Amino acid sequence: MNFFKSSILGFIALIIFIAMPLSVSAQSDETVSADITIDETITAADLGVSEPTILPDSPWYIFKDLWRGLSVAMTFNQTAKAEKQLQYANERVIEAQELFTQNQDDKTAEALKQTMERYQKNMEKMQQAVEKIGETTENNQRLEQLVQKIGEFEIKRRIILAKISDSSSEDVAEKIMNAQQTSGETFGKILESTVDTEKIAEKINEILEKQGGSNFKDLKQLEIIKALSQDVPENVKEKLQQVEDKLVERFEEKTASLDNDQRERLQTYVEDLSGNESFRLEALQQIMENAQVSGAVKNIISGLETTVRAMFEERLSDMENSQLRENILSNISEEFKEKNKIWIERMQQLNQERKEEIKKLNDEQKEQRQEQAQELRANVSEIKNIEDPQQKAEALKQQNEARMAEQEKMLEERKERRMDILEQTKEDVAEVKQEYQDIVNQATTTDELKVDTEKNDTEDDE
Repeated sequence: MNFFKSSILGFIALIIFIAMPLSVSAQSDETVSADITIDETITAADLGVSEPTILPDSPWYIFKDLWRGLSVAMTFNQTAKAEKQLQYANERVIEAQELFTQNQDDKTAEALKQTMERYQKNMEKMQQAVEKIGETTENNQRLEQLVQKIGEFEIKRRIILAKISDSSSEDVAEKIMNAQQTSGETFGKILESTVDTEKIAEKINEILEKQGGSNFKDLKQLEIIKALSQDVPENVKEKLQQVEDKLVERFEEKTASLDNDQRERLQTYVEDLSGNESFRLEALQQIMENAQVSGAVKNIISGLETTVRAMFEERLSDMENSQLRENILSNISEEFKEKNKIWIERMQQLNQERKEEIKKLNDEQKEQRQEQAQELRANVSEIKNIEDPQQKAEALKQQNEARMAEQEKMLEERKERRMDILEQTKEDVAEVKQEYQDIVNQATTTDELKVDTEKNDTEDDE
């Protein structure tokens, strides 16, 4: 059996080695801050895997996946199975990163979407293997190490996928969001089934502290934990709240005495961070609400909060994929929705309105195509009755030219309508922003009047 297994794996490995092209990483032209580079640079080694030599857009990739499948099938120890599925999940994320840095055409986008689907399957199969691990002492020791790795890699993979998502098409971004939700759910269930509930916060804090980074890394980690909290079971979510409190505390300690240069660096850092701005906005609001945070830090965070809110509104207003927009809004925590109720409800209302407009546009186009098809069938029937071959060929040519012109006209009209909808969305978002600011200003004025009234009452009493 061992000889048979080794022979097959060796044969496939030989095919892969002969076929593998050398990969060349493209350098990004975009300049980012040093702090971002430190916190968002994740290599294959950081995920415990090798640099990929065959990528998902290669015709030889099928052999690579075949080797993976055979390797798992011939592994009968459940802990080893889980370790292999984790390895392959990490390899897929590194492959996605390499794909993205090399090219960004339609072929790459399709390969990225398929990679995310396969990544989800690896995570699901890893969870299934973990559930089957026995209760022996040896397995418990090995399982503890595995869970530690799963946690470390979960944080790092999210950093990579956020960077890809931010600069990819909306279809790819939607696939990445789905993959991250599956990965988060898997990690949450594994924590719930393998770690004592009271030790979950301690384990996550240990994982986060081990990871290097800039002076501002706690803000990035807080954003990641908030995103992760949306996908894990409720009892795990409660423990992640303790992790969030610890991150807020560490962030406050590091930013309590920032000079002007460091404040500018923090501003640039927040603007350049990859990922969903809604979780960043939640993170900043949590820092603002912490009683231990100094007034100086709160003044800084208040300005950052305004910047991130504007970035989030701009992202939503530029988004054509209504399903992706809906997914982003639905992922916002209930607590955040309650605190920003008016703003969130208005954004959701706008999303629904745009969704209905796009549906109406699609229905109109479908009806136009049906009418064109009927007209085409009628014209073809008439052309068939023409006996002169030259006249028939000329009639067919005119028919095709007319049909192409009609299609181009319809596509142009559809494009103009979509642009109109997009511009209207931007205008509506700007109105929502102004409405929200008016509410904030009114609340601030009310608080100031209240303070002045209380001060006057005190003076009168004296």
